[in-house]
Amino acid sequence: MGINIGIEQDGKNRLYERPVLVVRKFNNRHFLGVPLTTQLKEFPFRPSVFYRNSGDLKEGQALISQMRSYDAMRLTRHIAKLGKDQFNGVMAEIRDMLGDAQ
Repeated sequence: MGINIGIEQDGKNRLYERPVLVVRKFNNRHFLGVPLTTQLKEFPFRPSVFYRNSGDLKEGQALISQMRSYDAMRLTRHIAKLGKDQFNGVMAEIRDMLGDAQ
């Protein structure tokens, strides 16, 4: 995702990489994404997710309160794909966070 400011989550290493869950592709250059973290905390709107990174099973959380629009140029590599049940769970949390907004 690149370097961020304020309460936004920064990534690791010199490129500030952070895994992001693509929740909606708008076109080949634009998508809606949710950053992921492996720092587990009990806060609202942080559903747990499990994914493989370099063969290792990782437990993390989707930071849906930090969901935002991204340019696809920010994507550097594919890490994993969530199972359908996990993805649907994240989407249910997003709908809950947004309430009646449509």
